Amino acid sequence: VRMVRAYLGRGDMPLLSEYAAGDYRHITREKEFSNYSKCAPHPGAIAACYVGRICTHFGIVIEADGRIMVLDSTQESGPRLASIASFESQFSKVEYYDN
Repeated sequence: VRMVRAYLGRGDMPLLSEYAAGDYRHITREKEFSNYSKCAPHPGAIAACYVGRICTHFGIVIEADGRIMVLDSTQESGPRLASIASFESQFSKVEYYDN
């Protein structure tokens, strides 16, 4: 997410940049996105993903082959690209944010 947003010129996630991947307690607590607004999925939007009440993962919405999709990456599987519906089905809740 950080690399793609930088590439798109959209800026980083400043409240989250100090936390390492996997630091779910701090990420969930600090995920206030004070300079961001909730939005519908669109290219450049951040997908904040929840398992229960814990924010466990982030993705980024991109356009690929004329379709709106979510790009994310995990240490286990590396980068992956999924449709919105397929991506959202992996989590209990997904919220989208942009600045």
